[in-house]
Amino acid sequence: MHDHIVLNRFFGSLKKEQEPFFATLFTLSSHEPYDVPMAPRFKGNDQTTLFKNAVAYTDSVLGIFINRLKKDPLWQSTLIVLVADHGHPLPGDDPNDRPLKFHIPLIFTGGALNLKGTIANIGSQTDIANTVLDQLGISAAGFRWGKDLLDSSARQFAFYSFNDGFGFVTKTGTATMDNISKKIIYQSGTIDSAAINCGKAYMQLSYEDFLNR
Repeated sequence: MHDHIVLNRFFGSLKKEQEPFFATLFTLSSHEPYDVPMAPRFKGNDQTTLFKNAVAYTDSVLGIFINRLKKDPLWQSTLIVLVADHGHPLPGDDPNDRPLKFHIPLIFTGGALNLKGTIANIGSQTDIANTVLDQLGISAAGFRWGKDLLDSSARQFAFYSFNDGFGFVTKTGTATMDNISKKIIYQSGTIDSAAINCGKAYMQLSYEDFLNR
């Protein structure tokens, strides 16, 4: 189903929920084959242009959904978290390990927010639960792989993995490592051996945790 149909159905479902509630939605129109019911915003039929038009469509219907929610009483007590579940090689067709491929948006919105601004701290998807729970005064002990993005004292880093390798992002630089050759295959900025070792440990412990479940 196209995203505007799904979001319309989702809005109706929210109206039937008893507060407080937690609801999730996964959009799909920005995935292949990029077939969307909207006049193209960008000209062309290549994969990059089709991808950009699909993302533009999803962005537009998300805007309609949020504006509709703003007119409803639900808005005042709602926190909306918008985040991508993964990055994408387009546009630009980045190499498999590059940090730009894994750089995704994270937006907190909704009437429940008390402050407006930009979170400058470095983090990843695993930090979302900790960040939200800490603001609610609820223990985040069950989310051992995350940190509060609003906690300035927390170590600022992001870890990501790809086939046979991982990337580690800090405030000063980024490095990606190939696990087969055991060599750094990309580096930007300044990153020391301690950060690389931290990335190795993160991958080892997270996989061990996964295998033990």
